[in-house]
Amino acid sequence: MSRAVRNRHHIDKRAPTLLTSAAALGPDDEMLDTVQVAGILQVTPQWLSHARKHNYGPVFEQLTVSKVGYRRSAVRTWLRQRAKLATASA
Repeated sequence: MSRAVRNRHHIDKRAPTLLTSAAALGPDDEMLDTVQVAGILQVTPQWLSHARKHNYGPVFEQLTVSKVGYRRSAVRTWLRQRAKLATASA
């Protein structure tokens, strides 16, 4: 599933730092829950839910009717896209 990258976002400036943080390190195929990803991105789980509904957060997988998961690789990819936008607009 491909997603268009939103023009500007408050995470953009922090994306390079978030990419290198200890929380972002781990196996690419590891499945993370909403709380874990919110911690990596330093946002609330509610923000992440809003991002899912408006199609501008990291790519997620619907695991059950009420549960989603994020592959660590998808979170890293999204952060890299945000970091490129931050440096392009600087």
